Amino acid sequence: MESIGNKQSGKGLYIYGGVGTGKSTLLGLIGLHFAMHYQARQMYVPVAHLMPIFLGKQGEYGMSRNLTESMMMNVPILFLDDLASGVSNEYLTSKLTEIVECRYANNRLTFVTSNYALSTLAMIAGYERIASRLHDSAWMRSLEYNSPDRRGGILETC
Repeated sequence: MESIGNKQSGKGLYIYGGVGTGKSTLLGLIGLHFAMHYQARQMYVPVAHLMPIFLGKQGEYGMSRNLTESMMMNVPILFLDDLASGVSNEYLTSKLTEIVECRYANNRLTFVTSNYALSTLAMIAGYERIASRLHDSAWMRSLEYNSPDRRGGILETC
């Protein structure tokens, strides 16, 4: 945990793997670790919740688009959960790109989960530049996190 998630180096972690494998749970545990050991300010953002905020509606906590963007760019530790899952459009990916670019340029600690390996993410329209930044091993480590679907294949039965 010391070389990954090092607050001084800005080294973050990109966690990818199948649906229901526990990536979001792992992300939460990492956040808990930083809260307990470093009392660091952090922000957890499910990417699917950003669309309404970026379209000008207030978020879950009544935060405006500008405040949300600013916090995501500047908070010491950012957790982005489920990147490139669900509905996406050019506006959302451009905002995410701005946020990732800012964090990258300022070497801010960032943790990301996705169902896609970086090579696959790079082929999804709008995510090419984000994947490029996340692929930079000086800023981010990558971890494949695969296990059986803990939810018991719920998606297959629906």
